[in-house]
Amino acid sequence: MFIPVRSDVFPNIYKFMTDHWDADASAHQVYKMQCKFFASIADLVRDLRIGEKQLDQALEVVRMYLEKSERRELKKRAADCLKQMRKLDSLAVFLKCGCSMKFLQ
Repeated sequence: MFIPVRSDVFPNIYKFMTDHWDADASAHQVYKMQCKFFASIADLVRDLRIGEKQLDQALEVVRMYLEKSERRELKKRAADCLKQMRKLDSLAVFLKCGCSMKFLQ
C-alpha cells in the first residue's frame, strides 16, 4: 500500500481534528477518529521524527481539545496524549501548552 508523503497527510489530519473538535456526541465515526489521533500521534511524532512545524501543529490540536472540548472523555485522551508528547519533547510541550499544563495534574 502506498502511503502519501507525510507533508500531505498531517495537514489533513489536523484540519479534520480542528473542524470536528465540537462534534456531536452521536457522531461515532468522528469520535473514533479523534480517539485514534490521541492514541497514536505521540508514536508518530517519535517514529517519523516529524519536524518542528508539524510538532507545533499537533500540539496546537491537543491544546485546543484540552481548552475547548466539553466532552470529558476527549479531554482525558488529550491530556494522556500530552503526557506522552511531554516525554518526547518537554520543552515544546511547555512552550505550546504551558497554560494547559493544569490538565496534566
